[in-house]
Amino acid sequence: MKYKLKLNYTKIELDELKQLSEYYDSPMSAVGKIVRTEGRNQAFGKLWLKYESIAERNEFDLMADINNAVMGTAIFPEQQLYYVLDGYINSSLCCSTTVMEWSHKYEDWRDCRIFKTKEEWIHLNPAYESMLAEVEE
Repeated sequence: MKYKLKLNYTKIELDELKQLSEYYDSPMSAVGKIVRTEGRNQAFGKLWLKYESIAERNEFDLMADINNAVMGTAIFPEQQLYYVLDGYINSSLCCSTTVMEWSHKYEDWRDCRIFKTKEEWIHLNPAYESMLAEVEE
C-alpha cells in the first residue's frame, strides 16, 4: 500500500526524502541520523532543519513520512509550494511554536517561512493570494 506524505516539503526536502532509501535499509536508522545534531551538516541537512523547526505535534508525521520514503511506500507530490511575502514591508509569514506572525528578523528566509500549496494559503485567507511567492529550488 502507498501513502501520501503527511507534511508539506520544499523541492530540496523532497529530493532528500527520495534519497533516503538509497542510504538506509531501516527507517529507524534514517530517523536517528536526521534528528541528531550532526545531521544538519550531512546529506540530509534540509530534513534536519525541518525537524528542528516543526511543532512537536508534527514530529510523528515527519517520522511516518521518513518511514514511508525508506520503505518505498511514499507517494511524492508534484506540486509547487508557496510562502506569503509582503513586499511592502519586506516580511514573510513566519511560525513560532504557537502562532503565525509576520517576521523580517531572519537572515536566511528558509529558517522562517512557512511553505504550503496555493490552495492551502487561499483556504486560510483569500487575501494571501496576491502575496504568494513560489519556493525557490
